[in-house]
Amino acid sequence: FDAETGPIAISVDAQGYLLVADHKGRRVLRVDPSLDGSILPQSVIAGNGTPRASGDGGDARNASLFRPSDAVSSQLGSIYLADRGNRLLRRIEQSGTISTPEIPASLQDPMAVVLDSQGRLVVLDGKSRRLWRRDLTGRWDVLLDSTGAFGLVDPTALAVDREGYVLVADAGRRIVARVSDGALVAVAGNGGTRPLGDGGLATSTALLRPVDVDVDDHGVWIVDAETHTLYRRTEDGLLRRWIGTGAAGIGSHGSQARFAALHD
Repeated sequence: FDAETGPIAISVDAQGYLLVADHKGRRVLRVDPSLDGSILPQSVIAGNGTPRASGDGGDARNASLFRPSDAVSSQLGSIYLADRGNRLLRRIEQSGTISTPEIPASLQDPMAVVLDSQGRLVVLDGKSRRLWRRDLTGRWDVLLDSTGAFGLVDPTALAVDREGYVLVADAGRRIVARVSDGALVAVAGNGGTRPLGDGGLATSTALLRPVDVDVDDHGVWIVDAETHTLYRRTEDGLLRRWIGTGAAGIGSHGSQARFAALHD
């Protein structure tokens, strides 16, 4: 990537490769993390760099995307991506063919995508702040309606936890929450600006601007852009600072992660 492009989201596909949505470069890349991370021509799996919507039925590398903002891979290898600038959902088959699945008319700003534990696609609509879910037959329903005082304010990212619940990072409400029975249940962040901390109960500790969330066998990982920190919420519900000092900067190579500064 160079200064003119912008990787905005990263996920891991079924083979362990990184999927990178290059927002400004208008492409999606597959990168082998075991190598040096070099961006090679064969790394591009979708997008020709032209800002428009085209290419259905052909090679995804020859298709036009506009500000792709997220991508997720199924266990069978097909990839869904949020083509946010075009207000479309795109699908790439294992063969490399791209298509545009139909979405509800009121889903106007597909911003983030994730597959739940049953393989159902969940899409965050950045405009309405709703979560839409597409079942295995192609039928859509609203998983979370953000109208009302306890809805989403500035949602930015989705994940699925080890129990199968959808998680959403909400930078506006300063929380990471689980979607349960059509409601939000905070799993990290108290909604305020104090106290900041390391090692306390996750729901009693402040997150200032949580912008990304992911899950692995060790817990829930949270990026707080305001404190320049990567946190891990442990299985026992504690929030631990993993990388970052709380101040913006660039950490030196070889230093311990928790004492290395991050920028944005």
